[in-house]
Amino acid sequence: MRQLISKDMGEEEFVFYVAKCLESEFKLKSQVKIQDYKVIFRLGNYEIIFKLLDVKESKEKGPYVLDKLILDKLQEKGFNFDKNRSQYIKYCYDI
Repeated sequence: MRQLISKDMGEEEFVFYVAKCLESEFKLKSQVKIQDYKVIFRLGNYEIIFKLLDVKESKEKGPYVLDKLILDKLQEKGFNFDKNRSQYIKYCYDI
């Protein structure tokens, strides 16, 4: 199912979809702003920035690669979570 979603959605739409998935997983509000080919992504009090091109490349690599990219960047900012917390997160980390 996720593979079809990632292939059918455009880059911007897919970022918003992943944001809602992470919001639901962590019960934290997410915000996405896209400007100048950059994505400003906020989950709770954590904010990261990445290129819209990263979204395109992530979608080409796999259906959960963008989620992992976002989670890794959030971890670099101090956001902590257990990678075994749910099946969704395990999919992101290929566990």
